[in-house]
Formats: sequence, C-alpha cells, structure tokens
Amino acid sequence: MIKRIIFSEESSHSVFLLGARKNGKSTFLDKRYPNSTYFDLLKPEIANKYLNAPERLRIEIESLKKT
Repeated sequence: MIKRIIFSEESSHSVFLLGARKNGKSTFLDKRYPNSTYFDLLKPEIANKYLNAPERLRIEIESLKKT
C-alpha cells in the first residue's frame, strides 16, 4: 500500500503535487479545482517564455490576484 498525503482545503499556500507519470495528478487537480489557473511548464513554448523572462510569471500571478 502506498501512503498518500492530500493537502487540506484550508491551506492557502502553494504546494507541490508529486508522483509518477500517468497516476492522475492533473485529473485530480482539474476535478478538485476546475476554475484554477495553472502553468504547464512541460510545454516548450510556455517554459521558454518564463526561462527568458522569469519576472513575467510574477507579473502574471499578481495580475490574477487583482481580478
């Protein structure tokens, strides 16, 4: 049996969701938080966007807080 730890709903902090490939991490997040914003850094165009200008990520996240 694999021990799983799921964070609580009360948490307002960022978390890392770790696990092997194809075990439902993205599906879990999509179902649990359907209106959340996420950044898929496995897509080369998105990863390069933030590698070339890391401050863009901070700016985009701050703009999401305002809306």
